[in-house]
Parts: sequence; structure tokens; C-alpha cells
Amino acid sequence: MKRRFHRHVSVGARSHVAVRLCALVLIAGCSASYPTTPSPAVPLALQLHFAQTLGEASVRASYSFLAYVLRSDGAWHNATFDATWSSPDPSVFRSLGGGRFIAESPGTAGIRVEFQGLDAFVGIVVIDPARQPVPRLAVRSVPPRTVGATTQTTAALLRSADISSDVTAQATWASSDPSAATVDGGRVTALRPGTVRITATYEGLSAYYVFSVPPPER
Repeated sequence: MKRRFHRHVSVGARSHVAVRLCALVLIAGCSASYPTTPSPAVPLALQLHFAQTLGEASVRASYSFLAYVLRSDGAWHNATFDATWSSPDPSVFRSLGGGRFIAESPGTAGIRVEFQGLDAFVGIVVIDPARQPVPRLAVRSVPPRTVGATTQTTAALLRSADISSDVTAQATWASSDPSAATVDGGRVTALRPGTVRITATYEGLSAYYVFSVPPPER
């Protein structure tokens, strides 16, 4: 009888220990902590966009530009009024703040925008429209403003103030960033958001314009 009672107590003790171990495991599992809020998105890239198509800027004219930031969550943020704008030569192209500039005098300058350690720059040439030489090349276009869109650009040779000829088919065309927009015979196709310069060259003369494809709205 004593031996049977001793075995019964031993089995009960082992069961009690097993139950306590299981309880400890469950408590330990329930005490694990997890992040309650997602990590904030951070800026990855900054793009400088032209609000309107622009070739050479004209003296005394004003122009507007935009700043877009691509964030780590894949979203775009319009940082135009949060960014810092400047020009390397304000006597040629002067910042008015908020992405607005005015062309002060003929020359070469540019636009710089900065935001949270990122920066972008685009060169600008300012001219006096009343003092343009001939012959010269001119390009005309309504560029594509959405990804996948295609528009036609034309090139004209201005032999004098009154005489011009269409040289679109004969001109050589180039895109400053084929990953953002391509050009073939003057036909421009937008491939992704960004700012691109399209240049036409004919008989040693060249002309260009810069345009931007804005990011999708969310």
C-alpha cells in the first residue's frame, strides 16, 4: 500500500510541474512587444519641375517651378513651399521665393532647390528676345504631361524675320533623360515623372525646350 501511494504522489508532482511550465511558456509568449505605429516615411529623391514649358528665358519675364519629393513609402510630396530656392547668379535669374523666379538680365544662371539634405539643379539661359540672331532654329511643342502620352514637336529654321522652313524631319533630336522621356523625329513620349530637355539640331544650329511630367496625384 505504501508503495502504491508513493507512485501516485510522484505522478501528481510531475503533472503539477508540467502545468506550471506550460503556464510560464504562455505568459512569456504573451509578454512579447511589437511596434504599435509604422515608421515615418523619409524623403529619398528630390525633383525640380517646370510649371510651364521653357526654352530660353526672356528678360523681365517671371517663371514658376515646383519641387516634388519621392518618399520611402512610394508616395510623392509637393515640397514647393517647404523647400529652399536659390540661383547661382541672382543678377541674371533671381528667386522671389516659393518656386518663383524673375529673369533680370541676359546671361547664364540656374535654379537650385534644397529640401532635407536633398538638392536639384537646372541650368537657365536668359535672353533678350529683341536681339536674337538669324538664321536660327526654333522648336514648338505642347509636351506630354502624363506618363504614356505622346505629342509632336516641330522644328523650324528661321532664315530671317519673315522667312522660315519646317525642318522637323531633317533635324536630329535628343532627350536629356531617355528613361523619363524619349524623342523620335520630334515625337516625344513621357515614360515616368521627371524633368527633361528636348533638343533639335540642324545644320549646326540647335534649339531646345524643357518640360516636366508631374507625379501621379494620390
